[in-house]
Amino acid sequence: MKPSAPLAIAILGWALLPTVARGAASDTVDYGTNAAIAWNAGYTGDGQTVAVIDSGTDARHAWFHGQVASEACFTGPAQGAWRPTCPGLGTTADDVLQPGPMFGPGAAAPPRWGWNITASGWDAAKSYHGTHVAGVVAGSPSWLLGFRIGRRGIAPDANVMAINAFSVNADGEGGGGRAKDVAAALRWVNSQRTTHRIAAVNLSWSNGESAGNEDRLCRDAKALAASGHSETRDAINELGANGIPVVAASGNEGGTRVGFPACLPNVIAVGAVNTDTGDVSASTPSSKQIAVLAPGTSIVGPRFDGTIESANGSSY
Repeated sequence: MKPSAPLAIAILGWALLPTVARGAASDTVDYGTNAAIAWNAGYTGDGQTVAVIDSGTDARHAWFHGQVASEACFTGPAQGAWRPTCPGLGTTADDVLQPGPMFGPGAAAPPRWGWNITASGWDAAKSYHGTHVAGVVAGSPSWLLGFRIGRRGIAPDANVMAINAFSVNADGEGGGGRAKDVAAALRWVNSQRTTHRIAAVNLSWSNGESAGNEDRLCRDAKALAASGHSETRDAINELGANGIPVVAASGNEGGTRVGFPACLPNVIAVGAVNTDTGDVSASTPSSKQIAVLAPGTSIVGPRFDGTIESANGSSY
């Protein structure tokens, strides 16, 4: 992402593969990016906001000290096996969550139960994903007696607009963003540009087309229209027209084709490299469309209940 002032942001891909690493994070975490060079030059994201459209963000986590500046949820009504995940009763496995739109504190709280979906079904939905992404983007600095003792996110002084646009599959087959919900989230971010200084919009996911066909929605107008993602494309175009860059994961299938929406010409496509070796990840497409490569293994980030985990993803 490259807003008006340099702002280095690591983008977390949709396919997070949790490891067993848990516990206290180091006070300074830069994921092998040498971000301290930018921090020492004054580029910490101060005064800027990153919109994270994902599965929601747990604003109560210790990595976020009031940095979640705005929240919204755009998961639509139930359709087929898909269920909305905006905060509802959500106290037992039988309680239903609500359709959006919903705004204000807690609106983007990631779902963990509801719709009588099992714990393993919620794990498959990766509802923790948006919290981890937001932590990588702008996890706040650690403080002791008023003094900074470390940094956690790549842009530790930035704010986050946390948006949940991901529904859950009631059959336990995971979660994802429906086209209308994603487009609504993008349009809402655009409407907030006079309220927040939006440095970029972060889309750490891809459309999930089959291997070898990941960019179909970018090269097949009929397929794009049929998917409903014409609205997504149009909303991204509107953001670009207003000077707000959109950054997206390039995809997780390897090969040579970048997934949607990263394959759009005005989206910054991001791929992953091994944090230790610098080698390009096998899951990252080999494509000239990829504009940025960044560390994508052993990435520490926040999860539920104040925990953290190290994870691997295809696009940071």
